[in-house]
Amino acid sequence: MGFFDKIGTFVKGVGEELLKNKYVRGAVKVGANLLAPGAGGFIADKLMDVGSHAMDRWKDYDIDAKFDGLSLDIGNLKDGLTNAKAQIENQSKELHGKIDEVKTELTDALKAQGAEFDEEIKNLDKKLATATG
Repeated sequence: MGFFDKIGTFVKGVGEELLKNKYVRGAVKVGANLLAPGAGGFIADKLMDVGSHAMDRWKDYDIDAKFDGLSLDIGNLKDGLTNAKAQIENQSKELHGKIDEVKTELTDALKAQGAEFDEEIKNLDKKLATATG
């Protein structure tokens, strides 16, 4: 929370308390009666209404600002998740490629080993046939 946000929160809190305070309302009525005898109550009520309206608008602005910040945070989070997904997909493709390479190497090695065993079996069969005659 920045410096001006803290000041705004303080002023808003003080303003709300002053508008609710019956002594402050009474003092405003007395002052308004001094300035405009007979119409002071009406003027004081209007001044308090204006003050209350101003505080409501300030609250609305504050809420809007918080929603804007929340919206921005959600947008940044969405972008971050999209980037993370793309990185995971790229790593997955790389991993599948490596797995396919290892699989091919192992398959080729097994085929070569099988061919050697077949050749060795043929040689052993020939030796056996020659030895038994």
